[in-house]
Amino acid sequence: MPSPGGELFIRYAGLGVNTVVGLLALVFYRRRHAGLTPFGLLSFWVATTQLGHALGYTLQGLLFFHGDAGGLPLLIGRVWRVVAVVVLLALFLLLARWSLSTAAGFVRDHFQPTSLVEFRGAFLLGFTLPMALLVLLAPGFPERDLASILIFDGGVLAVLTGVSLWTVRRLPAETERKGRPLAGWEALAWTAGALATFALCSVWLTRGVTVTFR
Repeated sequence: MPSPGGELFIRYAGLGVNTVVGLLALVFYRRRHAGLTPFGLLSFWVATTQLGHALGYTLQGLLFFHGDAGGLPLLIGRVWRVVAVVVLLALFLLLARWSLSTAAGFVRDHFQPTSLVEFRGAFLLGFTLPMALLVLLAPGFPERDLASILIFDGGVLAVLTGVSLWTVRRLPAETERKGRPLAGWEALAWTAGALATFALCSVWLTRGVTVTFR
């Protein structure tokens, strides 16, 4: 069995990896100005999902005592728990703002709307609605109770909706390096990848994980 220090490392290493990988992808995307390209989309989604998971999963632990960060409230105490929740919520909002603002540029380059009305329709139907469905249908850990699911997922949907409405208040400005619409094969590849990831996560979380020490 691991030592107390080793157990803490095992518990929080995953969140650490999520954070480091997400930050590296964010730096890569911002330095390369990749835009709506295969590598640009890949770095954007890696940054968004990894950092979003690290922040959201830690918040779940702090608020509901679930997951790898479930023991964190007892470890840091009441005062620091409140401070950590406030800081992580602020970071989550900043991440949501950057992510959706970047997605607005993708929507502009792909759909090439000619008016604010067209842009709003393309963004809300082509990005916000699929993301909302993903939040509602994405597989979760079995130990989550209904109340925590409703509260946490409702909070994520509120952030998604609020930041989306803030994002579509005006047309995003065109950059010097204008993107191009995604080709059909690219759209199919991304869709297939998303469905495969969803299926693998569902199977993984449904069957659970068993560790045997010999």
